[in-house]
Amino acid sequence: MSEAGNKMVVTAFVAAMNAGAFDRVRLLFTDDGVVQGADDVMPVDQAIGAWTEWCAGLSPQLEILAIAAEDDEVAVLLKETGRWTGPYQGHDRPSGQEYELVAMQWFQFDDGRISRHLMARDSASQAKQIGLPTG
Repeated sequence: MSEAGNKMVVTAFVAAMNAGAFDRVRLLFTDDGVVQGADDVMPVDQAIGAWTEWCAGLSPQLEILAIAAEDDEVAVLLKETGRWTGPYQGHDRPSGQEYELVAMQWFQFDDGRISRHLMARDSASQAKQIGLPTG
């Protein structure tokens, strides 16, 4: 797929994540697609479970601030906003507080589908902003 086509897939990924449409998210990945965070790598189906909890607890919305593509890779800078409204990471007393942070994501493609998704976001800042208990 072209660089422009890969960027369109990432834009579709962001739209599907914002809608909580994980069936659409899954279709954007290869069968053996993986997601890598700061400290782990998991199959996309396992990541969707984590994303489901994330969306239910924090009501996040992603906004693309910048996007760049080269060959079969796309980098994106995102603004993430949300509000802690439900159970999240084992905590069931949501504060109702809002958060805003930047996130960087890197996508690798195979035949027009995401084969690897790498993410980096400021989770510590998020925890502080929403009053997530630590320790």
